[in-house]
This record gives sequence, C-alpha cells and structure tokens, in this order.
Amino acid sequence: SLNGDTGRISLGILYGCFAFTNLLSGFVVRRFGNRLSMMTGGLSYVLFIAANINAKHHIDLFFAASAVIGVGASLIYAPAFYAKTD
Repeated sequence: SLNGDTGRISLGILYGCFAFTNLLSGFVVRRFGNRLSMMTGGLSYVLFIAANINAKHHIDLFFAASAVIGVGASLIYAPAFYAKTD
C-alpha cells in the first residue's frame, strides 16, 4: 500500500489545481465551446483512473494525474454551469 499521506497530497494537488484553473476555465469554454471542453475534461478522469491502477510504482505519475484532473474538473464544471444558465 501507499503511505498514509499520499491520498492527502493527491487531493491537495487536485483541489489546488481545480481552484486555480476554475478562475480561467470560463475563457477556455467560450473559446472552444461546451462540448469540446467537457470531452477534454472527461479524458482527464481516464488518465487519473489509469494512474491509480499502478500508483504504487509510479507515484510521480499519480501526482501529475492529480494535477491534470484538477484542470479537467474545471473544464467539466464550467460548461455545466453555462448550460444551466442559458
């Protein structure tokens, strides 16, 4: 198993990247559209799941995938918000 701090570090990276990129995601969504933004954000979840499969041996990839999913999450939630307000 991984050490006890790995999950906390991963979530810290994920939510930190999400909070920062959420400030900029509106510009990205307006530029590329809702569909492409949500598809790109969804692909980040696939990468995160793949990194979790072998996280014990590739902890650096796991932490990088945490950052990518933080960015991807903002690309999913911003278009979902715009779709509800239109």
